[in-house]
Amino acid sequence: MIGRLGWATDRRDVFVSVTAQLPLAYHRAASDSLTFTAETWANIHEVISLRGRGEILLGWWHLHPNWCRDCPPERCRRCRLSTPFFSGADVQVHHACFSRAYQVALLVTERPEETVVTLFAWQRGLIAEQPFYVVAEDDGRIGGRLRPLRGAGSRSRNTEAMA
Repeated sequence: MIGRLGWATDRRDVFVSVTAQLPLAYHRAASDSLTFTAETWANIHEVISLRGRGEILLGWWHLHPNWCRDCPPERCRRCRLSTPFFSGADVQVHHACFSRAYQVALLVTERPEETVVTLFAWQRGLIAEQPFYVVAEDDGRIGGRLRPLRGAGSRSRNTEAMA
C-alpha cells in the first residue's frame, strides 16, 4: 500500500492515507511465508517514482483464507484460525520489511459468514491491532464522512500479498 502521511492537529496524531495498492512482483510466497526479493523492492520504488505523486510505502495487506470452510459451523465458531490474528510469519515480515513507525499491515480474514478487515500498526515498539477509518468517496473525490470499518471488506479470493 502506498500513499501519504498526514497530521491530525485536533488529536495531535499521525495518520496514513492509502492512495493505491501495488501488486507484489518478484516475490516468493508459500502458504505460510512471504519473501520480498531485491527485485521486489526495486519494482516498488520504481512504480512509486513513475507515479510522481509524492507517495511513500505505507505498508502491506494480505489474506488469511477461510481455513474452516469444510468444518461444521459450531466448530468454526470456536476455531482460532477463523478469528483475525497476526501470525508469527506476519510479524517476521512486518519487522523485516515494514519497520518504520508509520508502516501498517492490513489483514483480511475470511470467515464462513463474513470477511473481517483488521489493521495492525506499530505501538510502543510492538505490533498491535489498531482502529481505523475509511474515507468515503463522493463523486470520485476523496472526502465525505469517516466511518469505522469493522467486519467489512471485499470477498476477494486473491491469495497474494499486496504492497
